[in-house]
Amino acid sequence: MQSYQCCLLLAVTALLVATAGAFAGGETDESSAAPAATMEAAAPGEYREHPLLAEMVRQGLLPPVAERLPNEPKVVTPLDEVGRYGGTANIYEPAYTFELMQLMGVATPFVQDVHGTPGLPQLYLGYEVNDDFTEWTFHLRPGVRWSDGELFTARTMYDYWRYYRANPDINPQIDPDKVVIEDDAITFTDEPLEAVGRTVRKEIIDDYTIKYTSDKPYPFLINSASHSYSMMESVIRPMHFLNQLDPTFIGVEAAQTLAQKAGFEHWYQLYLQVGRAQRQSSGQFIGNLPPTLAPYVMVDVGAARRVYERNPYYWKVDTAGQQLPYIDRIVTNQVTDREAVDARIIAGDADFAGFNTNTTSIPLYRQYEEQGGYRTTIWQNTFTALVLWPNYCYADVALATAFRNRDFRMALQLAVDRHRINDEVMFGQSRVVRHVPKPESNILFEKELETKYIEFEPERSAAILDELGYVDADGDGWRDAPGGAPLKWTIPYMDVETPRVPIIEIILEDWHELGLNVDAQIVEGSLHWQMFGANELPMLLWHSQSNIPLSQSRDFHGAPGHNGVCWRTWYVSSGASGVEPPPEVLEFYDWFYQEYLTAGSEEEMREAGLKVWRSQVENFWFIDTVTDFPYPVVSAQDMKNIPTREHGPLYWSWDVWWANAYTPAQFFFEDRPRITAEDSLLPQMYDLAQRAKHPVDRAVDHGWLGAE
Repeated sequence: MQSYQCCLLLAVTALLVATAGAFAGGETDESSAAPAATMEAAAPGEYREHPLLAEMVRQGLLPPVAERLPNEPKVVTPLDEVGRYGGTANIYEPAYTFELMQLMGVATPFVQDVHGTPGLPQLYLGYEVNDDFTEWTFHLRPGVRWSDGELFTARTMYDYWRYYRANPDINPQIDPDKVVIEDDAITFTDEPLEAVGRTVRKEIIDDYTIKYTSDKPYPFLINSASHSYSMMESVIRPMHFLNQLDPTFIGVEAAQTLAQKAGFEHWYQLYLQVGRAQRQSSGQFIGNLPPTLAPYVMVDVGAARRVYERNPYYWKVDTAGQQLPYIDRIVTNQVTDREAVDARIIAGDADFAGFNTNTTSIPLYRQYEEQGGYRTTIWQNTFTALVLWPNYCYADVALATAFRNRDFRMALQLAVDRHRINDEVMFGQSRVVRHVPKPESNILFEKELETKYIEFEPERSAAILDELGYVDADGDGWRDAPGGAPLKWTIPYMDVETPRVPIIEIILEDWHELGLNVDAQIVEGSLHWQMFGANELPMLLWHSQSNIPLSQSRDFHGAPGHNGVCWRTWYVSSGASGVEPPPEVLEFYDWFYQEYLTAGSEEEMREAGLKVWRSQVENFWFIDTVTDFPYPVVSAQDMKNIPTREHGPLYWSWDVWWANAYTPAQFFFEDRPRITAEDSLLPQMYDLAQRAKHPVDRAVDHGWLGAE
């Protein structure tokens, strides 16, 4: 049995990567891997709080701080210095993307350090795992409370398994015949979310201990529990709140009445609306519900503006015993696009910007730093900046047939000038390599895979297409499919995260020179994903994950048929939906789901993982570009404890959840005024008369739910 109580972690990395220390333990301090700051330590059990919260305690709206904190609060070592309370952080984002999350972080069972190593204590204190990774025991942090003061316990997780994950009304993927319900345990057989035909018994041992027992090795469970979106358990839901809406607890008639009062036809529509996962950055996007484990709660919401103030029950403190977060208020302002974000940055209006900044704007940001009163820190974006997934099941038969041809995909791959992308878009600072596991402590790294088929060879591409019969049959200057059918497609895409616009423009120029009639069009995010779900994207234009020490065990970036309702959908649903893949793709999925994700040793992991990545390199399941490029993160000059290279690697990536490893709750403003009870909206959220109302009544009264 390997034990990792509080201070030990398992350095197992996830899909597409494994660190050099995989399947070995290493010591770490719970607070942080960053250098310790000089400060006065608080006496054990001695805690301090913001004056606003102290006033709310005096008014009887809150219990004392020691009663709001867990038995052992998560202690955060500030990057440079112990901070001070105060200030409002203004951020700007198109359609509420991930910008808010950069100042909140995420509340997951465990967390990663700045190198991407998973398993550091967070909501959970520690864990033990047996030698073949079939039994995991997790220890929750006793006394953690939701923002409404209710305890987070092992029973929270049991209720989630039983009433959310095992409920086909809420989770249509579930087969109730494959779920065994006991008083203190739930067993899932061949659950779609596991996608490997795994049977897992999830058991609560006591109020703060849970155990997973799997029929197959589950080596990446700790990785998933350390990232916000790779495993359902990491998106922890407030079941005490949701049970108030569930007919199991209140009856169908009462649940329907609540739903109709809130403007919905069916009870489960209300349930899903207020209980939807928001990666635990806040959990509150439609108003001050449901309760959250994040450092901030919503106090005001409008059509284009949302306001958050500190969570009185937040479960982290600094080394001086001050309850986090430091910053008093976050205001999110919706703007039209990334150009509007740039305008706010250079005007000095944005106190923090990361998710919606742009590599190509670095010179612009630098030019106006002094005038705008901000700094620009360059992080390493570890994405492959742009990849293109062909839709192998697209409705246009001629196009889908072309995409399914390995040589056609090879022609697309070889007709992209990646060195030009590096020079013109990335200032010559990216790596021109294939999207494969990277060399950083990576047991799946193979040097020869990085550069295979990476060079720009348009003549070879043209010859391949000619040989396949993709020639200009009607004389209009564009290649047609064999037999003369037109071959034309437009790629709808979102302009977020990476410099997609200039990269796709270069790719289109290259493909036009090749005689391919391809175009691209920016679309709004909700429309994009609606088209994705409806199988209306001929290609999915996105980025791909980094393959640095990676926290996710179910990263599908790279899986053939990822785009739309296609091959992967068929595989993970056991043929219930999607399109049956060809034999070589079924083999690929088996390597990944049945061998890699159930590896019982480093040797098994490497053997299976290399088969997966060699297949990608040789089959061009997607078209890749360049990786490891400079990425700007902007922060106000007076915002302190902002990480720099001195604090460790600055990986800007989904894999390490951007700035999360540096605990954004410890960012602070140097000398901005503190919010007072007269200026704060927080007392209204904790007003005793308001809290006595049913949450649906309260939400309707405030306009968070209900007909407009």
